[in-house]
Amino acid sequence: MANEHDLLLNLIQKSPNIREGGVFSDCEKMLKKLKVQELIDTGVHKYAISERKNGGGYQTRYVDENKKCHVITGRSEEALYNRLYELYFGDKARIRMCDLFEEWIQERAKTNLSPRTLKKYREAYEKYLEGTVIDTTPIARLTPAIVTEFFNNLIAEQKLSDKQYGNIIVIPNKMFSYATFKGITPNNPMTDAMINRRALKHTRAAKTSDRVYYEDERKKFIETLMELLEEEPDRSDYYAILLLWVLGLRIGELAALKWSDIDYAAKEIHIQRMESRDEDNKPAILEHCKGNSPTADRILPISEYEIGLFAKIRELNKRYGFESEFVFVGYNYKTCRIERRTNKNMDSSIRRICRRAGLPQKSAHDIRRSVASMLYANGESLESIRKFLGHSDLRTTSEYIVDFSGAEDRSERIHAILAQDLPMQNNTGRSIKEDKVVRFKTKIS
Repeated sequence: MANEHDLLLNLIQKSPNIREGGVFSDCEKMLKKLKVQELIDTGVHKYAISERKNGGGYQTRYVDENKKCHVITGRSEEALYNRLYELYFGDKARIRMCDLFEEWIQERAKTNLSPRTLKKYREAYEKYLEGTVIDTTPIARLTPAIVTEFFNNLIAEQKLSDKQYGNIIVIPNKMFSYATFKGITPNNPMTDAMINRRALKHTRAAKTSDRVYYEDERKKFIETLMELLEEEPDRSDYYAILLLWVLGLRIGELAALKWSDIDYAAKEIHIQRMESRDEDNKPAILEHCKGNSPTADRILPISEYEIGLFAKIRELNKRYGFESEFVFVGYNYKTCRIERRTNKNMDSSIRRICRRAGLPQKSAHDIRRSVASMLYANGESLESIRKFLGHSDLRTTSEYIVDFSGAEDRSERIHAILAQDLPMQNNTGRSIKEDKVVRFKTKIS
Protein backbone atom coordinates (compact mmCIF):
# COMPACT_ATOMS: atom_id res chain seq x y z
CA MET A 1 0.00 0.00 0.00
CA ALA A 2 2.90 2.33 0.79
CA ASN A 3 4.26 1.93 -2.76
CA GLU A 4 0.86 2.84 -4.20
CA HIS A 5 0.84 5.96 -2.00
CA ASP A 6 4.31 6.91 -3.25
CA LEU A 7 3.41 6.42 -6.90
CA LEU A 8 0.24 8.49 -6.62
CA LEU A 9 1.97 11.25 -4.67
CA ASN A 10 4.79 11.35 -7.19
CA LEU A 11 2.28 11.64 -10.04
CA ILE A 12 0.43 14.51 -8.35
CA GLN A 13 3.58 16.40 -7.32
CA LYS A 14 5.17 16.19 -10.78
CA SER A 15 2.02 17.24 -12.64
CA PRO A 16 1.22 20.95 -11.97
CA ASN A 17 -1.92 20.81 -14.10
CA ILE A 18 -3.28 17.96 -12.01
CA ARG A 19 -2.37 19.70 -8.73
CA GLU A 20 -4.44 22.77 -9.68
CA GLY A 21 -7.63 20.77 -9.22
CA GLY A 22 -9.11 20.91 -5.75
CA VAL A 23 -9.81 17.17 -5.60
CA PHE A 24 -6.20 16.23 -6.34
CA SER A 25 -4.91 18.87 -3.91
CA ASP A 26 -7.04 17.28 -1.18
CA CYS A 27 -5.81 13.87 -2.28
CA GLU A 28 -2.19 14.98 -1.95
CA LYS A 29 -2.81 16.23 1.61
CA MET A 30 -4.55 12.97 2.53
CA LEU A 31 -1.71 10.85 1.12
CA LYS A 32 0.91 12.87 2.98
CA LYS A 33 -1.03 12.37 6.19
CA LEU A 34 -1.24 8.63 5.53
CA LYS A 35 2.54 8.48 4.97
CA VAL A 36 3.17 10.21 8.29
CA GLN A 37 0.55 8.06 10.02
CA GLU A 38 2.41 4.95 8.84
CA LEU A 39 5.53 6.26 10.61
CA ILE A 40 3.49 6.77 13.77
CA ASP A 41 1.87 3.33 13.54
CA THR A 42 5.20 1.57 12.97
CA GLY A 43 6.92 3.46 15.80
CA VAL A 44 9.35 5.37 13.57
CA HIS A 45 7.78 8.57 14.83
CA LYS A 46 7.52 7.90 18.56
CA TYR A 47 5.87 11.04 19.85
CA ALA A 48 2.17 11.76 20.15
CA ILE A 49 0.46 14.62 18.31
CA SER A 50 -1.45 16.86 20.70
CA GLU A 51 -3.25 20.19 20.76
CA ARG A 52 -1.34 23.12 22.20
CA LYS A 53 -2.78 25.03 25.12
CA ASN A 54 -5.07 28.00 24.49
CA GLY A 55 -5.92 26.87 20.97
CA GLY A 56 -2.40 27.45 19.66
CA GLY A 57 -2.50 24.70 17.04
CA TYR A 58 -0.87 21.27 17.29
CA GLN A 59 2.53 19.97 18.35
CA THR A 60 4.71 16.91 18.52
CA ARG A 61 8.40 16.10 18.87
CA TYR A 62 10.99 15.17 16.27
CA VAL A 63 14.48 13.68 16.70
CA ASP A 64 17.00 14.80 14.07
CA GLU A 65 19.98 12.88 12.71
CA ASN A 66 22.10 14.20 15.59
CA LYS A 67 19.70 12.62 18.10
CA LYS A 68 18.53 16.05 19.20
CA CYS A 69 14.85 16.37 20.07
CA HIS A 70 12.83 19.35 18.72
CA VAL A 71 9.29 20.55 19.36
CA ILE A 72 7.46 20.74 16.01
CA THR A 73 4.35 22.90 15.76
CA GLY A 74 1.63 23.63 13.24
CA ARG A 75 -1.22 26.09 13.24
CA SER A 76 -3.52 23.25 12.25
CA GLU A 77 -3.33 19.46 12.34
CA GLU A 78 -2.94 19.46 8.56
CA ALA A 79 -0.01 21.92 8.77
CA LEU A 80 1.68 19.75 11.39
CA TYR A 81 1.32 16.58 9.28
CA ASN A 82 2.66 18.49 6.28
CA ARG A 83 5.71 19.61 8.24
CA LEU A 84 6.38 16.09 9.48
CA TYR A 85 6.09 14.82 5.92
CA GLU A 86 8.70 17.34 4.73
CA LEU A 87 10.99 16.45 7.65
CA TYR A 88 10.88 12.74 6.88
CA PHE A 89 10.37 12.60 3.11
CA GLY A 90 10.72 15.95 1.36
CA ASP A 91 13.74 17.13 -0.65
CA LYS A 92 13.05 20.59 0.75
CA ALA A 93 13.64 19.16 4.21
CA ARG A 94 17.39 19.34 3.57
CA ILE A 95 17.53 22.99 2.46
CA ARG A 96 19.54 25.18 4.84
CA MET A 97 20.01 28.94 5.16
CA CYS A 98 23.42 28.63 3.49
CA ASP A 99 21.76 26.84 0.53
CA LEU A 100 19.10 29.52 0.17
CA PHE A 101 21.07 32.70 0.90
CA GLU A 102 22.21 33.59 -2.63
CA GLU A 103 18.76 32.91 -4.09
CA TRP A 104 17.19 35.09 -1.39
CA ILE A 105 19.68 37.93 -2.05
CA GLN A 106 18.76 37.86 -5.75
CA GLU A 107 15.07 38.02 -4.87
CA ARG A 108 15.71 40.99 -2.58
CA ALA A 109 17.61 42.71 -5.40
CA LYS A 110 14.46 42.48 -7.57
CA THR A 111 12.61 44.67 -5.02
CA ASN A 112 14.90 47.62 -5.93
CA LEU A 113 16.87 47.47 -2.69
CA SER A 114 20.06 49.48 -3.03
CA PRO A 115 23.34 47.61 -3.63
CA ARG A 116 24.54 49.18 -0.40
CA THR A 117 21.72 47.52 1.58
CA LEU A 118 22.38 44.17 -0.10
CA LYS A 119 26.05 44.53 0.78
CA LYS A 120 25.12 45.15 4.43
CA TYR A 121 23.00 41.97 4.40
CA ARG A 122 25.94 39.99 3.07
CA GLU A 123 28.42 41.47 5.56
CA ALA A 124 26.12 40.79 8.54
CA TYR A 125 25.46 37.23 7.32
CA GLU A 126 29.18 36.47 6.89
CA LYS A 127 30.12 37.99 10.24
CA TYR A 128 27.38 36.67 12.53
CA LEU A 129 25.41 33.84 10.86
CA GLU A 130 27.55 31.93 8.37
CA GLY A 131 28.51 28.47 9.63
CA THR A 132 26.35 28.69 12.75
CA VAL A 133 23.61 26.31 13.85
CA ILE A 134 20.83 28.31 12.18
CA ASP A 135 22.87 28.49 8.96
CA THR A 136 23.70 24.78 8.66
CA THR A 137 20.60 23.17 10.18
CA PRO A 138 17.86 22.39 7.64
CA ILE A 139 15.34 25.25 7.86
CA ALA A 140 12.43 22.83 8.25
CA ARG A 141 14.06 21.50 11.44
CA LEU A 142 14.67 24.84 13.05
CA THR A 143 12.41 25.52 16.00
CA PRO A 144 11.68 28.68 18.00
CA ALA A 145 13.74 27.12 20.83
CA ILE A 146 16.83 26.73 18.61
CA VAL A 147 16.49 30.29 17.29
CA THR A 148 15.96 31.66 20.80
CA GLU A 149 19.03 29.92 22.21
CA PHE A 150 21.20 31.00 19.27
CA PHE A 151 20.31 34.70 19.38
CA ASN A 152 20.38 34.97 23.17
CA ASN A 153 23.89 33.48 23.14
CA LEU A 154 24.93 35.76 20.26
CA ILE A 155 23.69 38.87 22.09
CA ALA A 156 25.60 37.86 25.24
CA GLU A 157 28.83 36.80 23.53
CA GLN A 158 29.05 39.69 21.05
CA LYS A 159 27.60 42.29 23.45
CA LEU A 160 25.36 43.48 20.63
CA SER A 161 23.78 46.91 20.56
CA ASP A 162 20.15 47.33 19.51
CA LYS A 163 21.37 48.79 16.20
CA GLN A 164 23.68 45.83 15.48
CA TYR A 165 20.92 43.39 16.41
CA GLY A 166 18.50 45.15 14.05
CA ASN A 167 20.97 44.79 11.17
CA ILE A 168 21.39 41.07 11.86
CA ILE A 169 17.86 39.93 12.70
CA VAL A 170 16.37 41.25 9.46
CA ILE A 171 18.19 38.45 7.58
CA PRO A 172 16.65 35.36 9.28
CA ASN A 173 13.31 37.16 9.63
CA LYS A 174 13.01 37.73 5.90
CA MET A 175 14.84 34.57 4.83
CA PHE A 176 12.59 32.27 6.83
CA SER A 177 9.52 34.12 5.58
CA TYR A 178 10.83 33.49 2.07
CA ALA A 179 11.36 29.82 2.98
CA THR A 180 7.74 29.63 4.16
CA PHE A 181 6.61 31.21 0.88
CA LYS A 182 8.65 28.61 -1.04
CA GLY A 183 7.06 25.77 0.94
CA ILE A 184 10.36 24.79 2.56
CA THR A 185 8.85 25.14 6.03
CA PRO A 186 5.24 25.68 7.13
CA ASN A 187 6.19 28.13 9.88
CA ASN A 188 8.74 30.87 10.37
CA PRO A 189 10.64 29.80 13.53
CA MET A 190 11.36 33.48 14.29
CA THR A 191 7.65 34.13 14.93
CA ASP A 192 7.51 32.34 18.29
CA ALA A 193 11.14 32.88 19.32
CA MET A 194 11.61 34.45 22.77
CA ILE A 195 14.74 36.56 22.26
CA ASN A 196 15.84 38.62 25.25
CA ARG A 197 16.13 42.08 23.73
CA ARG A 198 16.57 43.64 27.15
CA ALA A 199 20.12 42.27 27.12
CA LEU A 200 20.99 44.51 24.16
CA LYS A 201 23.10 47.60 24.68
CA HIS A 202 20.93 50.56 23.84
CA THR A 203 22.43 53.13 21.52
CA ARG A 204 22.05 56.59 22.93
CA ALA A 205 20.24 59.02 20.71
CA ALA A 206 22.21 62.06 19.65
CA LYS A 207 21.79 65.12 21.84
CA THR A 208 19.09 67.52 20.76
CA SER A 209 21.72 70.17 20.11
CA ASP A 210 23.51 67.82 17.69
CA ARG A 211 20.43 67.12 15.56
CA VAL A 212 19.21 70.54 14.45
CA TYR A 213 20.38 74.04 13.68
CA TYR A 214 18.92 76.40 16.26
CA GLU A 215 17.58 79.75 15.10
CA ASP A 216 20.83 81.63 15.77
CA GLU A 217 22.88 78.80 14.20
CA ARG A 218 20.67 78.78 11.11
CA LYS A 219 21.03 82.54 10.75
CA LYS A 220 24.82 82.37 11.08
CA PHE A 221 24.98 79.37 8.72
CA ILE A 222 23.06 81.16 5.96
CA GLU A 223 25.00 84.40 6.44
CA THR A 224 28.26 82.46 6.00
CA LEU A 225 26.84 80.61 3.00
CA MET A 226 26.01 83.93 1.30
CA GLU A 227 29.53 85.21 2.03
CA LEU A 228 31.00 82.15 0.35
CA LEU A 229 28.67 82.60 -2.63
CA GLU A 230 30.04 86.12 -3.10
CA GLU A 231 33.59 84.78 -3.01
CA GLU A 232 32.88 81.72 -5.20
CA PRO A 233 29.80 82.57 -7.30
CA ASP A 234 30.35 79.60 -9.65
CA ARG A 235 29.74 76.94 -6.97
CA SER A 236 26.35 75.35 -7.74
CA ASP A 237 26.51 73.19 -4.60
CA TYR A 238 26.06 76.35 -2.51
CA TYR A 239 22.76 76.95 -4.29
CA ALA A 240 21.91 73.31 -3.66
CA ILE A 241 22.36 73.88 0.08
CA LEU A 242 19.98 76.86 -0.06
CA LEU A 243 17.44 74.55 -1.68
CA LEU A 244 17.82 72.10 1.21
CA TRP A 245 16.58 74.83 3.55
CA VAL A 246 13.38 75.42 1.56
CA LEU A 247 12.58 71.91 0.28
CA GLY A 248 13.74 69.73 3.18
CA LEU A 249 15.06 67.07 0.79
CA ARG A 250 17.32 64.17 1.57
CA ILE A 251 20.76 65.06 0.25
CA GLY A 252 20.66 62.02 -2.05
CA GLU A 253 17.40 63.25 -3.59
CA LEU A 254 18.94 66.65 -4.27
CA ALA A 255 22.10 65.18 -5.79
CA ALA A 256 20.00 63.02 -8.16
CA LEU A 257 17.74 65.89 -9.33
CA LYS A 258 17.32 66.27 -13.10
CA TRP A 259 16.09 69.27 -15.07
CA SER A 260 13.20 67.13 -16.34
CA ASP A 261 11.94 66.84 -12.74
CA ILE A 262 11.08 70.56 -12.65
CA ASP A 263 7.69 71.73 -13.96
CA TYR A 264 7.95 75.51 -14.16
CA ALA A 265 4.40 75.99 -15.45
CA ALA A 266 2.82 74.07 -12.55
CA LYS A 267 5.49 75.35 -10.11
CA GLU A 268 6.20 71.81 -8.97
CA ILE A 269 9.18 69.53 -8.60
CA HIS A 270 9.05 65.73 -8.80
CA ILE A 271 11.24 63.86 -6.30
CA GLN A 272 11.60 60.38 -7.76
CA ARG A 273 15.21 59.14 -7.45
CA MET A 274 18.21 59.36 -5.14
CA GLU A 275 21.93 58.79 -4.89
CA SER A 276 23.10 55.78 -2.90
CA ARG A 277 26.18 53.56 -2.90
CA ASP A 278 26.93 50.47 -4.97
CA GLU A 279 28.62 47.29 -3.72
CA ASP A 280 32.02 48.94 -4.18
CA ASN A 281 30.87 51.87 -2.03
CA LYS A 282 30.88 54.24 -5.02
CA PRO A 283 28.11 56.81 -5.69
CA ALA A 284 25.26 55.37 -7.76
CA ILE A 285 21.87 56.72 -8.85
CA LEU A 286 18.78 54.68 -7.91
CA GLU A 287 15.66 55.22 -9.98
CA HIS A 288 13.54 55.39 -6.85
CA CYS A 289 13.56 57.19 -3.52
CA LYS A 290 14.47 55.81 -0.10
CA GLY A 291 13.09 52.33 0.54
CA ASN A 292 11.32 52.43 -2.83
CA SER A 293 8.41 53.84 -0.84
CA PRO A 294 5.45 55.37 -2.73
CA THR A 295 5.31 58.19 -0.17
CA ALA A 296 8.96 59.09 -0.82
CA ASP A 297 8.14 59.55 -4.52
CA ARG A 298 6.40 62.90 -4.23
CA ILE A 299 5.62 66.19 -5.95
CA LEU A 300 6.47 69.36 -4.02
CA PRO A 301 5.36 72.92 -4.73
CA ILE A 302 8.09 75.45 -5.52
CA SER A 303 7.92 79.22 -5.22
CA GLU A 304 9.49 82.02 -7.24
CA TYR A 305 12.46 81.83 -4.86
CA GLU A 306 13.30 78.23 -5.82
CA ILE A 307 12.63 78.97 -9.50
CA GLY A 308 15.11 81.85 -9.23
CA LEU A 309 17.73 79.53 -7.73
CA PHE A 310 17.27 77.00 -10.53
CA ALA A 311 17.58 79.81 -13.11
CA LYS A 312 20.88 80.86 -11.54
CA ILE A 313 22.18 77.28 -11.58
CA ARG A 314 21.21 76.84 -15.25
CA GLU A 315 22.98 80.10 -16.07
CA LEU A 316 26.15 78.88 -14.33
CA ASN A 317 26.06 75.53 -16.10
CA LYS A 318 25.65 77.24 -19.47
CA ARG A 319 28.46 79.71 -18.77
CA TYR A 320 30.95 76.94 -17.97
CA GLY A 321 29.72 74.51 -20.59
CA PHE A 322 28.35 72.03 -18.08
CA GLU A 323 25.84 70.17 -20.23
CA SER A 324 24.09 67.47 -18.23
CA GLU A 325 20.65 66.07 -17.50
CA PHE A 326 21.48 66.56 -13.81
CA VAL A 327 20.95 69.93 -12.16
CA PHE A 328 24.08 69.98 -10.01
CA VAL A 329 27.28 69.38 -11.95
CA GLY A 330 30.87 70.59 -11.82
CA TYR A 331 34.35 70.02 -13.18
CA ASN A 332 36.34 67.23 -11.57
CA TYR A 333 40.01 68.17 -11.81
CA LYS A 334 41.10 64.62 -10.93
CA THR A 335 39.24 63.00 -13.84
CA CYS A 336 39.36 66.14 -16.05
CA ARG A 337 35.70 65.92 -16.91
CA ILE A 338 32.29 67.32 -16.04
CA GLU A 339 30.54 65.22 -13.38
CA ARG A 340 27.44 65.27 -11.26
CA ARG A 341 27.86 66.77 -7.78
CA THR A 342 27.60 63.91 -5.28
CA ASN A 343 26.32 63.67 -1.72
CA LYS A 344 29.93 63.83 -0.56
CA ASN A 345 30.59 67.07 -2.48
CA MET A 346 27.55 68.76 -0.95
CA ASP A 347 28.16 67.43 2.55
CA SER A 348 31.75 68.66 2.40
CA SER A 349 30.46 72.14 1.53
CA ILE A 350 28.08 72.05 4.50
CA ARG A 351 30.92 71.12 6.84
CA ARG A 352 33.05 73.89 5.35
CA ILE A 353 30.30 76.42 6.07
CA CYS A 354 30.01 75.15 9.67
CA ARG A 355 33.77 75.47 10.23
CA ARG A 356 33.89 79.00 8.82
CA ALA A 357 30.84 80.06 10.84
CA GLY A 358 32.31 78.58 14.02
CA LEU A 359 29.36 76.19 14.37
CA PRO A 360 29.39 72.56 15.55
CA GLN A 361 29.74 70.15 12.61
CA LYS A 362 26.23 69.29 11.43
CA SER A 363 25.01 67.41 8.38
CA ALA A 364 22.55 67.83 5.54
CA HIS A 365 20.15 65.58 7.40
CA ASP A 366 20.28 67.98 10.33
CA ILE A 367 19.01 70.65 7.92
CA ARG A 368 16.13 68.29 7.06
CA ARG A 369 15.31 67.88 10.77
CA SER A 370 15.52 71.65 11.25
CA VAL A 371 13.05 72.19 8.39
CA ALA A 372 10.61 69.72 10.00
CA SER A 373 10.99 71.38 13.41
CA MET A 374 10.54 74.88 11.96
CA LEU A 375 7.34 73.83 10.17
CA TYR A 376 5.94 72.23 13.31
CA ALA A 377 6.87 75.22 15.50
CA ASN A 378 4.95 77.44 13.09
CA GLY A 379 1.73 75.43 13.25
CA GLU A 380 2.10 72.89 10.42
CA SER A 381 0.54 69.52 11.26
CA LEU A 382 2.59 66.34 11.59
CA GLU A 383 0.63 64.75 8.73
CA SER A 384 1.41 67.68 6.44
CA ILE A 385 5.11 67.53 7.37
CA ARG A 386 5.13 63.74 6.83
CA LYS A 387 3.92 64.18 3.24
CA PHE A 388 6.35 67.04 2.63
CA LEU A 389 9.34 64.98 3.81
CA GLY A 390 8.16 61.81 2.09
CA HIS A 391 7.90 59.62 5.19
CA SER A 392 5.70 56.53 5.15
CA ASP A 393 5.27 56.48 8.93
CA LEU A 394 4.11 59.35 11.11
CA ARG A 395 6.34 58.07 13.92
CA THR A 396 9.41 58.78 11.81
CA THR A 397 8.24 62.34 11.28
CA SER A 398 7.61 62.85 14.99
CA GLU A 399 11.20 61.78 15.72
CA TYR A 400 12.41 64.64 13.50
CA ILE A 401 10.63 67.29 15.56
CA VAL A 402 12.95 69.02 18.02
CA ASP A 403 12.11 71.80 20.48
CA PHE A 404 14.14 74.82 19.42
CA SER A 405 13.98 76.46 22.84
CA GLY A 406 16.82 75.87 25.29
CA ALA A 407 16.48 73.59 28.32
CA GLU A 408 16.14 76.55 30.73
CA ASP A 409 13.39 78.22 28.67
CA ARG A 410 11.61 74.88 28.26
CA SER A 411 11.74 74.22 32.02
CA GLU A 412 10.20 77.61 32.82
CA ARG A 413 7.52 77.16 30.18
CA ILE A 414 6.55 73.69 31.41
CA HIS A 415 6.45 74.87 35.02
CA ALA A 416 4.23 77.82 34.08
CA ILE A 417 1.78 75.54 32.25
CA LEU A 418 1.58 72.88 34.97
CA ALA A 419 1.40 75.38 37.83
CA GLN A 420 -1.81 76.94 36.53
CA ASP A 421 -4.69 77.01 39.09
CA LEU A 422 -2.37 75.76 41.85
CA PRO A 423 -2.06 77.73 45.10
CA MET A 424 0.61 80.41 44.89
CA GLN A 425 3.96 79.59 46.53
CA ASN A 426 5.83 82.06 48.73
CA ASN A 427 9.54 82.13 49.51
CA THR A 428 9.09 79.65 52.39
CA GLY A 429 8.11 76.93 49.89
CA ARG A 430 4.61 76.69 51.47
CA SER A 431 1.34 77.55 49.76
CA ILE A 432 -0.48 80.66 50.97
CA LYS A 433 -3.08 78.47 52.76
CA GLU A 434 -0.37 76.39 54.48
CA ASP A 435 1.44 79.54 55.51
CA LYS A 436 -1.68 80.95 57.22
CA VAL A 437 -2.18 77.72 59.21
CA VAL A 438 1.44 77.77 60.40
CA ARG A 439 1.21 81.43 61.46
CA PHE A 440 -2.10 80.77 63.31
CA LYS A 441 -0.64 77.82 65.27
CA THR A 442 2.42 79.88 66.17
CA LYS A 443 0.23 82.70 67.44
CA ILE A 444 -1.95 80.58 69.76
CA SER A 445 1.01 78.70 71.18
